[in-house]
Amino acid sequence: MKWVDVLVDGPFVQSQRDTSLRFRGSSNQRLIDVATTLATGNISLWHG
Repeated sequence: MKWVDVLVDGPFVQSQRDTSLRFRGSSNQRLIDVATTLATGNISLWHG
């Protein structure tokens, strides 16, 4: 995990598909900032 910057969390849901989203395919998916999450111990979302 130390080589991962951003992790896409959650399944792809066809009914929530959105091609305008960066790095993910559906709006139910989260982008997790892995370095911050590992450093703090709390899930930190990536905002780019």
